[in-house]
Amino acid sequence: MRTLIVTSYNRQLETQYAHGFLDTYQGELDTMLVSEDITQSRATHTVELRAHENFLRQNGWREVNTYLQDAVRFCHKPYAIWTAIESVYTPYEQDGYTGLMWIDADTVFHKPITEQFVQERLHTDGIMTYMGRPDYHSETGVLYFNIQNATTRDYVDTVIELYNTNEIYTLPETHDSYVWDWVRCRYQGGKSKRKQQFRDIGISERVPGKHIQAHLFGEYFDHLKGKRKQLGKSPENKHLT
Repeated sequence: MRTLIVTSYNRQLETQYAHGFLDTYQGELDTMLVSEDITQSRATHTVELRAHENFLRQNGWREVNTYLQDAVRFCHKPYAIWTAIESVYTPYEQDGYTGLMWIDADTVFHKPITEQFVQERLHTDGIMTYMGRPDYHSETGVLYFNIQNATTRDYVDTVIELYNTNEIYTLPETHDSYVWDWVRCRYQGGKSKRKQQFRDIGISERVPGKHIQAHLFGEYFDHLKGKRKQLGKSPENKHLT
């Protein structure tokens, strides 16, 4: 088994906070940066993000009043994951990657990420592992995709097709967490063989503030989403003193 860690950010975000990702990353796993304007980085692989450009051109004019409807802002992650998976199946196929672990760029690391960690905490023989939250949309700061599963590409292609056709704007919410959930629920509700294709590692957890990632993985890395960037840590992370 061989996992590739993937993230995405541009030069502006690198200056603001994303430099902390590679500054603190330690571990045996290769990394891939998918970026629209960074061509060289300290990641093992750097891949261009271009697939989202038509979507941005068509919809950049839309005014939004809440992140729940901000498809443009949150389209980068799905397109970056699609780009990474397509890349793994072509130029890097010889590297033998079997899984892809997405981690948001506003993350800092505290312990090495090893293949054993991934296999014990995240791996699934199905399509994807995600952090479900009761009565709320999933936390997608970390996602794991089994790229040995023949259906994984189809699932991610289905997500991207919502963007490519602008059908995403028919959904009640358009941020990426909702979109991943929406497509997943349709897979799970379809053919019976798909019902076990998604592993929810947060299904029984009720965490104050809904920052489930700090609860599940805070010993290894800290997701500094939102105002936590200014604090430099997540107050919910019990592993930090």
